Amino acid sequence: MFQKSHVTNNVLSYIPRKTKEGKPVTVTIPLTAKAIEILSRYDLPDARLLPFISEQKYNDYIKDLFESVCLIRIVTRQHPTTREWENIRLCYIASSHMARRTFVGGLFGKIDSAVISSMSGHVANSKAFARLLRCKQGITAFSH
Repeated sequence: MFQKSHVTNNVLSYIPRKTKEGKPVTVTIPLTAKAIEILSRYDLPDARLLPFISEQKYNDYIKDLFESVCLIRIVTRQHPTTREWENIRLCYIASSHMARRTFVGGLFGKIDSAVISSMSGHVANSKAFARLLRCKQGITAFSH
């Protein structure tokens, strides 16, 4: 959980959870003016930067957002449990994990891969990050 103490001179610095136990690596992310403006809206009593919501509620909000901005096209994907191909509205499968993959894919080729890896919480030489780079687009479904 990000704390106010993680921000100094408009830079967010933290140690990703995945690296804390092995070889801790501090990640530093310069904050844009918009990010700083958003953070200034909150003055939480426990020094958190942002209010907490559960991962499930976060994913529900992402689905609602997709639907409200008409990201509802039909995509084809493999069902996660049956492995059968199915057609489904994009807004129904939107999630934080999809957003993370899209973030990585959107930056690929524009900035150094090591910076993208660091910003997305991957350790150096991560196999998971290498898979994301191979996909580049971040969405495993196909548009119709």
